[in-house]
Amino acid sequence: MNALLNVKTPDVGTGEQSKLPATDQTEFVTANDLIRFVPMGRGALRARMKDGTIPFIRLGERKYHFHLPSVRESLIRRQQGGAA
Repeated sequence: MNALLNVKTPDVGTGEQSKLPATDQTEFVTANDLIRFVPMGRGALRARMKDGTIPFIRLGERKYHFHLPSVRESLIRRQQGGAA
């Protein structure tokens, strides 16, 4: 059984904190969670997904999940001048 951990994130209008399972294996987050961790808006997130900068997994027609370590590595590579 996974315990839940309250992760303090910037308030994006909901007034709630994100609750993510407290395990190393749970490194996939939704788009709503990702924009709390990465300083960008929804439009910028969609643009980075489209240009391949931010890797994602598409589940269904409108559900996207992101592997946080992969997103971090991709953004760091881009910041250092490498390919995304």
